[in-house]
Amino acid sequence: MKILITTDAYVPMINGVVISVMNLKEQLVKRGHEVKILALSDTGRARKEGDVYYLPSIPFPIYPDARVTFSFYGEYVKELIDWKPNLVHSQSEFTSLCAAKRIAKNLNIPVIHTYHTMYEDYTHYFVKSKRVGKKMVSWLARILLGKVDVIVTPTRKVSDALKGYGLNRPMVSIPTGIDLSRFTGSMESAERDGLRAGLGFGKEDKVLVFVGRVGKEKNIDFVVSQLKGLMERDRTLRMAVVGDGPHKKELEELVKNLGLAGQVVFTGAVKPEQVHRYYKAADVFVNASESETQGLTYIEALASGIPAVCKMDECLKGVIEDGYNGYLFEDGQELAECVKRIFADRAAYDRLSENAQKSVLRFSKEEFGRRMEKLYQFVLMKKSTAEK
Repeated sequence: MKILITTDAYVPMINGVVISVMNLKEQLVKRGHEVKILALSDTGRARKEGDVYYLPSIPFPIYPDARVTFSFYGEYVKELIDWKPNLVHSQSEFTSLCAAKRIAKNLNIPVIHTYHTMYEDYTHYFVKSKRVGKKMVSWLARILLGKVDVIVTPTRKVSDALKGYGLNRPMVSIPTGIDLSRFTGSMESAERDGLRAGLGFGKEDKVLVFVGRVGKEKNIDFVVSQLKGLMERDRTLRMAVVGDGPHKKELEELVKNLGLAGQVVFTGAVKPEQVHRYYKAADVFVNASESETQGLTYIEALASGIPAVCKMDECLKGVIEDGYNGYLFEDGQELAECVKRIFADRAAYDRLSENAQKSVLRFSKEEFGRRMEKLYQFVLMKKSTAEK
């Protein structure tokens, strides 16, 4: 098959969508397919790098790092039409989707769309009312996705949300796959101790880690505030916030005001190839976000062999199994209890750690590629049958 993947963001930008697209492309190529990427340029200027086409774009201040393009009839779009892909797989809901639809309409080929982001949890960036924000998201989803052939969602949580918006397109849930091999390897104790020392932590400290975009919707402030009492009573309890984002300065000020500077440390942006080291240097992954569609960092943490303590959320069903590979909490008191419990019994912790790695095998990038290939074949067969 010839497969065109369209996305607003691609390398050198790194986020969950970009990593998903990179893994999908890699696996499809390994399975013998031709794949090209159409993305928005991070520099603003059009360029072509191998089989990746970057359309000219401008910043769109509705959301940090957001960009838009109005170049739907340029040289690169024409070149991709001439390439004659069998289908288009869109990964973003905005202007790259417009390009995807134009190419698909010109060639009479299907558009498959993956819905990665729960935008209703991000509307605080541009509107104060959550109710108004959700209505806007619902309306846009119906307008933008109302005619795609199939919508792929990473979890049932996302499918249910889209149906709640009034979308009645065919939907299938396929979890995004990750490169498990990057996280399952071991780390030498000297390297682990050295990374901890660089953060100001001791080798025997109890280290929690959050990995991800430091945005308000991630509820890191809730975790820090609710663990304040526990951290004051046990100064060996530490936390590393790995990543960068618009809420970082506010969180650093909160940590200072709570008297936890030095116990809660912010690394800033970390190169993707280095992220696995921070999981390995920690003891427990902690996250209170309710904005995840799947939560790839949860899977990365489990693959690294560290148990997870996470806020209960629909997208975590079948991922975090309470008492098996971590613990789930509903409020601040339960969060503190879960953290105390996980460090109270070393043998129990070791069982959680072992189970963590066992529990994520079905989220491999290989399985992800296989399931996507099967979906493409089904969609093409269905379209061919309908046209006969």
